[in-house]
Amino acid sequence: MIRLINTISLAFVSIFASGIAYAGLPEATVAFKRIYQAPSAAQFEDTPFKGVFSVRTGGSSINLFDEPMTINGYGPNWEVRENLKSPEFRKLAPEETQAIWRLLRNNLKTDWMVLSPYSKGEQSTIVISAPNCPSCKVLEQDLKKYGQSLGANVHIVPMLLGKGSDEFANAILCSNNPNSLWAESWSMGGRYPSSNAECQKSRWAELVAYHTFERKGTQIQVRTPTIIRNDGSLHYGWNSGSSLAEVKERLGLK
Repeated sequence: MIRLINTISLAFVSIFASGIAYAGLPEATVAFKRIYQAPSAAQFEDTPFKGVFSVRTGGSSINLFDEPMTINGYGPNWEVRENLKSPEFRKLAPEETQAIWRLLRNNLKTDWMVLSPYSKGEQSTIVISAPNCPSCKVLEQDLKKYGQSLGANVHIVPMLLGKGSDEFANAILCSNNPNSLWAESWSMGGRYPSSNAECQKSRWAELVAYHTFERKGTQIQVRTPTIIRNDGSLHYGWNSGSSLAEVKERLGLK
């Protein structure tokens, strides 16, 4: 389901770094070139994370960086170098890796995702959902049932369970109207939209999933729906016959 993106480097501008906190892409590009002497052929792209930018350098690793440290790799294999001038890296402790996962979840840009038509409000929550997932269908029905009583915008990272998930995410997120195509997918009876054309949004949808789903050892435990609450905490699965209070609690809403 998840394809690791081995050809992408990330430039992570820390929200704690002074001077470039939440800097835009131009500032991040300048900082990356200054610190890492990036080649002129490097391609810089925005990502669905605030303060995180991708740098395509033709390399084979994923790098996260801010002013005080550099991180290579991904997931449990991340390594860290606290001193930019040091050639030595060390393995990240599990709690350090989890802190980065939380940081990424907390800084997701909601305008990169599908927006549920059923609920609107001042709060927000993010749902990783699949139209071929029975529990996701129950969640979708509850969103429709309670609607604006939830008082929140529900943003969706689209996926499928099983074969074709990448092509489905490509078709939804790279389309001219992702919200409409996502809504149609619930009544397609297995004939889901599919596309091999990637865009930035679809490439990063899998990274959202990679940094969100549970793990057992090194194996990703794909469970849908997965709710990414506003505080960065997670809720897995969905039950039928839920009250408004139960739905709001699972979604992390007040």
